[in-house]
Amino acid sequence: MIPPVINAIRAGRWPGTTLALMLGWLIVEPGALAALTPRVVIPAATDPAITNSNPLFRHWVYLDPSAPRAGKLFVFLPGTGAPPNAYRLILETAAQAGCHVIGLTYVNDQEVNDDLCFDQPSNCQEDVRLEIITGADTSPRVAVNRANSIENRLLKLLEYLHSLAPEEGWGEFMRDGEPRWELIAVAGHSQGGGHAAMIGKIHLVHRALLFSATEPAPWTSESHFTPADRYFGFAHAQESAVLAMRLSWANLGLPGALTSVNSAAAPSNNSHRLVTGLMPRGEIGESNYHGCVVVDFYTPLQSDGVTPVFRETWLYMIGPSAAPPNPPRVSANVEMANVRLEWNSATNEIFTVERRSSLDGLENWTPLTAELPAASGSTTTFVHLNALLSSSSGFYRVLRTR
Repeated sequence: MIPPVINAIRAGRWPGTTLALMLGWLIVEPGALAALTPRVVIPAATDPAITNSNPLFRHWVYLDPSAPRAGKLFVFLPGTGAPPNAYRLILETAAQAGCHVIGLTYVNDQEVNDDLCFDQPSNCQEDVRLEIITGADTSPRVAVNRANSIENRLLKLLEYLHSLAPEEGWGEFMRDGEPRWELIAVAGHSQGGGHAAMIGKIHLVHRALLFSATEPAPWTSESHFTPADRYFGFAHAQESAVLAMRLSWANLGLPGALTSVNSAAAPSNNSHRLVTGLMPRGEIGESNYHGCVVVDFYTPLQSDGVTPVFRETWLYMIGPSAAPPNPPRVSANVEMANVRLEWNSATNEIFTVERRSSLDGLENWTPLTAELPAASGSTTTFVHLNALLSSSSGFYRVLRTR
């Protein structure tokens, strides 16, 4: 299991007992193509309260045992009416890049724009998406409770996988009964891509990948927890809604000029607005164009008949490990009963500080802060007041979450 990028500092009553441990990330290079065997999980097996879904659909879970761990969870949300196994090629690609991978089945039996929000007020799409994601009663157009929400399905699946195979590291993507969104690249096709963008609005995610998505509704122009430079869009130039998708990307602030992956030098001229004009597999039609960039049945393959043409584009969008490669270098000082931590930081970085009494692996880290923004200067400071009154020593770690 690969630990997060941290400095762990042991602070005791005597300055001479300070110990620093440096732990690092892997920078993942794509591995060779290999056949992967997924776990296929019935949603109700993770939580008996999950009832509202197509009974034939399953979660598809991948972890490549031969790939160095990227410390990142890749979660893919299918389009309307589609199961996760319609997207096995991108799920396998993410696993080969070292990600823990989940293709999540959720309540997706109706189209957000055509079935649910046609001729409805402008807030309809946001309200519908929020209910499907969170289970809160935000829209009269759908009926999704908390148990059947995307958030609960993901959390219960992580808990199930952790109990099934704790050595595989699925538990690293949960904390205090919630997914660790900062370690999650959430992706989706069509309706699922719109949900991925909305999740980026309400949570700080590692990346949000929009495959042939989303609509230019008012919510796309509003403030998002996830910075715009973590969003990526990819669509076919000939699908009917591509202009609306491009407008939504502009609203979200995706960096870069519109770039064709047919001709741009990797990595796509560093643009986050990507299109293709390549012909999809199968007969020409709207569904083929709409599915071309990521649906197994339509996406073009290389001459070997196995490798997706868009593999390098997908890897560019998925990105490297889930945190910067250089951990903050933390210094610790004891001042009376207080512990003072200092480390170098840069503008817009965000940190969390955690503590536990030993490093034997049996005790959970206790958060001491929520999101701690970098100070205005080059150094960020955190003081744990009266830390040594109740304990003679403790280990501290600082995690860079952005």
